[in-house]
Amino acid sequence: MHKERWSGLIPWPQRLTAAPSRLEEIGVSAEKFYGDTKNSIRNVMDMNSNLGGFAIALNDKDVWVMNVAPVKMCEAFSTYPRTYDLLHAWAVFSEIEEHGCSAEDLLIEIIRILRPNGFVIV
Repeated sequence: MHKERWSGLIPWPQRLTAAPSRLEEIGVSAEKFYGDTKNSIRNVMDMNSNLGGFAIALNDKDVWVMNVAPVKMCEAFSTYPRTYDLLHAWAVFSEIEEHGCSAEDLLIEIIRILRPNGFVIV
């Protein structure tokens, strides 16, 4: 039987890194949950995908890659699934000022969408 929705939730922000109590219902232990979250990269954004070569290079890895070919570089990036473990920002900094944007705005956007302890390739 399922627990009542929202029951047993750990307060925010501890909930970010805690094993959900409902995992017990599907036979996943807290130890397995924590083991699965160590040193893993799952969500990747290629911030200037061009022809998608970075995603192709990761094809044999167990990752989800969001390719972004920005038309208006000064706008916020689409952030489904909200945060990313790895941002590939090849050539983004060198092209940002050509579009009338500032590097500071880009850094703020990177901070917004990068998961804590995430990585950026520049």
